[in-house]
Amino acid sequence: MPQAASPLRQSALPERHRIESLFAKLKDWRRVATRYDRCAHTFFSAILIAATAIFRLSQISLP
Repeated sequence: MPQAASPLRQSALPERHRIESLFAKLKDWRRVATRYDRCAHTFFSAILIAATAIFRLSQISLP
């Protein structure tokens, strides 16, 4: 029988959901999902660009 989650873990669930959602959105970007870049710093730059675009698009209020 599964145990009930501790209070500490319950309080971390909303933040964990936000992070998991961001990773799901990043995987929508083909360049990030398939990792076309060889160098780690170039790949990290692609992740930053995608995350910035996702953030900016989420800030736009639709009419």
